[in-house]
Amino acid sequence: MEHIISDGFENPQVEIKSYPSIRQLDFQALHPRSVKAAYLSLLIGFMVLLLGYVIAYLLSADFRSFFWYVLLGHFVVFGLLFYFVQSRYLAKGYAIRARDISYRSGVFFKSLVVIPFSRVQHCEVDQGPIDRLFELSTLRIFTAGGASSDLSISGLEPEVANHIKDFIIRRTLDRHGEEE
Repeated sequence: MEHIISDGFENPQVEIKSYPSIRQLDFQALHPRSVKAAYLSLLIGFMVLLLGYVIAYLLSADFRSFFWYVLLGHFVVFGLLFYFVQSRYLAKGYAIRARDISYRSGVFFKSLVVIPFSRVQHCEVDQGPIDRLFELSTLRIFTAGGASSDLSISGLEPEVANHIKDFIIRRTLDRHGEEE
């Protein structure tokens, strides 16, 4: 490997194979209650759409002619989504290292997001009504330049979410203290 120094600037080439793979991390699973919360959210969404179909059926004679096809399609889609809730749960996980946090997700389209703590602007812990019902929280991590969160990890126990948030904030503050 060639090592070039020019005017005090150093930029050595690195051998990619010598670094450990991010995929070898020990990912932590989300809390099992997050599966129940996902089922309830899906059921509520299904019921709202079903109510909309019934109202359209009652108000529109044109809709009645294909109502049963729409209803059948709705049940098929609901069944498939219901089936994949468990798979989505198993595909999700997070890992925290000394300098970054990683999050994997996706059944068909897999995603791995790694955010270095040096890029973190702030963190939030949120709870929606279904989260509160199942005693879960969502950790949102914001990085520089974004209006929305760059990473959201739902399905965490509130204590765990707050502990991770505090850890990230401490690491971010430690990093800023090193730069001054």
